[in-house]
Amino acid sequence: MSLKMSSPWKHPKTGMFWVRRRVPAHLVSRVGRREEKFSLKTKDPVEAKRLFVQAVAEMERRWENLGIADRELTPAEASQLARPFYDGMLEEFRHQPRLQTRWDPDVGADCFSPRPEGSTFTLQPSERDLRRITMEGWCTAFAQERLAHVGMAQTEPNVGMLARSIAAALQAAALELLRLSKISVFAASDAAGSSAQVRVGPEAEKAPVEAKTIFEGWAGERKPAQKTLYTYEKVLAAFMDFVGTDDVTKITQKHVIDWKADMLAKGLTTKTIGASKLGALRAIFQWATDNSITAANPFAKVTISLKKKPGERRRGYSDEEAGKVLRAAEKETSAYRRWVPLLCAYTGARISEISQLRKEDLVEVQGITCLQFVPEAGSLKNASSERIIPLHPKVIEAGFLEFVKERKAGAIFAEVPPDRFGARGGNMTKLIARWVREEVGIVDPRVAPSHAWRHRFKTLCRRHGISADIGDALSGHSARTVADSYGSFETSALYRELCKLP
Repeated sequence: MSLKMSSPWKHPKTGMFWVRRRVPAHLVSRVGRREEKFSLKTKDPVEAKRLFVQAVAEMERRWENLGIADRELTPAEASQLARPFYDGMLEEFRHQPRLQTRWDPDVGADCFSPRPEGSTFTLQPSERDLRRITMEGWCTAFAQERLAHVGMAQTEPNVGMLARSIAAALQAAALELLRLSKISVFAASDAAGSSAQVRVGPEAEKAPVEAKTIFEGWAGERKPAQKTLYTYEKVLAAFMDFVGTDDVTKITQKHVIDWKADMLAKGLTTKTIGASKLGALRAIFQWATDNSITAANPFAKVTISLKKKPGERRRGYSDEEAGKVLRAAEKETSAYRRWVPLLCAYTGARISEISQLRKEDLVEVQGITCLQFVPEAGSLKNASSERIIPLHPKVIEAGFLEFVKERKAGAIFAEVPPDRFGARGGNMTKLIARWVREEVGIVDPRVAPSHAWRHRFKTLCRRHGISADIGDALSGHSARTVADSYGSFETSALYRELCKLP
C-alpha cells in the first residue's frame, strides 16, 4: 500500500489526523527510516488539511536538502533559521521582561567574537569566560538540532554560521527585553491621578480591539479575492452580532460552540458551517493570534464532522451522461450552452476560468492553438491556475475558432452578466446547472453540472495513461511533490498527452 498520500490520514481509533509519507529510497539511509509519520494533533478535517500542507512542504524541503550532500548554508538562510529563537524569547518574556536571566546580554556581546590579538590560553578562565563558553555551547547545540530538523548537512562551516546567527538572535531579543524592562508600567496611569481605578486580571492584559481591526489586518496581509473579502466580512459581522460584542479580545471558545449550535439548529449544512463559517473565522482569528492581538484562537479547536453519508459523495459524469450533455450542447444556439460544456470536457478547467475567457486569450504557442488562463482576465484560485492549455482537436473541429473570431474584443461569453465583483463564474454556474437539470435531464444531486467535468477529466486521464503531473498541470492543480515542481510543461508535451483523450 502506498503511503504517499495527498491528504492527511485519519487514525481509525483516536480520530486524530496524521501525516504519513514514504521516504524516497535514496534518502532512507540518511533519514534513518523508510516512513515518516506524526500526528497533526487535531480532529478537525479543515484544520488538518491546512497543517498537512505546511508539514509536507517542510518535510519535502528537508528531504530536498538531504539530497544535496554537504550544501553550504547561506547567510540569509542562517538568519531565517535563527529567527524563531528571537521570536520565542520575546514571546516568552514580553509581559515580564525582567524574568529573562538565561541569556546575559553583557556576555552575549562577546559570543563567537574573535579573541583579542596577543591573548593567551589560561587554565583558569574567568567566570565571564566560563559563562561565554556555556552560551556558545548552547548556540552550537541549537544549530546542530536545527540543521538536522531541516535536513541540511551538519558540517563545521554550517554549524558555525548558524550558531553565530542564533547567538545574534538571542542577543537582539535579550537587548529588546532589557529595553522593555526599563519602561515604567505605571507611566500611562500617572496622568489619571491617584484616584484612577486599578484594573487587574485578564481585562488588564488586552485593550479592546474591534473586529474591523483584525479583519483589515488579515486582509491587508493575505490580499484575498474581492469575493472572499466580501464573504468573510459578512461572516465575521454575523458572528459578532450573535455574540453581542465588537471586542474580539472578549471572544471565547464557548461563544464559538454556541454559534455552531445555533447554525445547526437553523438547518445549515455541516459543510457550510465547517468550511464557510468556522473555517473563515478560524483564519482571521489565527492571524490575530499570530500577531499578538488576541491571546489564543477561540476557533482553533472547534470542529464539526464533515463525514459524508453513503450516496452523498460528488462524482463526475459517466460516459453516457457526458455524451448526453455534449449532444444537447451541439444543438444549442446560446453561446455559453454551446461551448462551455465542450471546453470544460476537453480542458479540465474550472467553470470560473472558462467564464472569464477573453478573445485575446486564444493564443498560439509552438504552433499549437491554446487557451491562456491569466489573472488579467479575472481572479484565479491559486498560482497553478495561471497556465496555458492546448485546444483539443475535437474543440477545433466543432468550430470554436470560428466562433471566437466572430466575437467582439473582450469577454467571449459577454451575454452572461457579471456579479458585483465583475466575475461571471457564479452566474454561469447557475445558468448551466439550470439547463443541465431542467432541459438535459441529469438530476442526480451527486453530479454538480459544471464541476463534474473536472472529476471526469481526471478519470479520463487515468483511463488513457496521461501522467499524473501533466493531468495536474492541465487542470490547474498544485504540484504534488518537490520533484513535480522542477522544470516546465512544454506546450507540445501537454498537447501530445491531451490528444490521448477521445
